[in-house]
Amino acid sequence: MVIVMKTRNTMLAVARALVLVFLAGLSPLAAAWLVPECGFAVDLPGGAEPQKLTMPANDITILYTVQDGKWTYAMSCARQAKPPADAVAALEAAQGKLKGKVKSSRKLTVNGKPGRDVELVTATGAISRYRLIYVGATLYTITVTVPAGDAMSGKTAVFIESFKLTAG
Repeated sequence: MVIVMKTRNTMLAVARALVLVFLAGLSPLAAAWLVPECGFAVDLPGGAEPQKLTMPANDITILYTVQDGKWTYAMSCARQAKPPADAVAALEAAQGKLKGKVKSSRKLTVNGKPGRDVELVTATGAISRYRLIYVGATLYTITVTVPAGDAMSGKTAVFIESFKLTAG
């Protein structure tokens, strides 16, 4: 009887998890995607294949984007020559470079590192949610953009919250 109860409880837990995944709008096949050259992992929508773009400038930025219908997901790491003297001030400066009207902004920490969550509306009415995190000389940016008329959903939070540092 104990074995049956444990198995039933496990099955119920799995069923609940699948329901939550579907309610969040993600495929149950969404899985952690590791980006070793940037030192992070993030859960992508099921079946999505990231496109990579490397942009050398004063710093090296590696950008990955995923299109899921009308939604755009982006993950990047920008390595600078040296860490900012004040990471919190550097995050505020990075927020200031985002295009659009800020709807909300809050400070946070991720793995003990300073970060900022920002939601804004672009000139076209699209809504973008950003998570900016500084680790040493690297600025990580995780973004979801939805077109005008769409609303952010649980899918957004699942993606943004799935960000994990794997190095540093």
